[in-house]
Amino acid sequence: MHINLCTLSCIRLIRLLIQFTREISEHYELLRDAIQKIAVLDCLFSLAIVSRQPGYVKPEFVDEAEIEVVNGRHPMIEQLNNTFVANDVKLSVSITAVSVLTC
Repeated sequence: MHINLCTLSCIRLIRLLIQFTREISEHYELLRDAIQKIAVLDCLFSLAIVSRQPGYVKPEFVDEAEIEVVNGRHPMIEQLNNTFVANDVKLSVSITAVSVLTC
């Protein structure tokens, strides 16, 4: 009797899972796009929270086609490694070479 109840429960669960999968697949693109947008918002909110902590700054927008980071740090790596060394990076359309400096 116990085996039959378990078997019936498994069969019912499998049927529900198949039905759920069919319903999800009908709206896959909509769900994928919504999840992508939520992920972007999550990242932006996380960066906004970190930027308010001491020692962090918000970006300054300039007219030049360049990106410059001075004493750049990654908040997750910094939490994991207390010997993290900040890095400087400058990317510009006028710079044709790449330099990586580490300590």
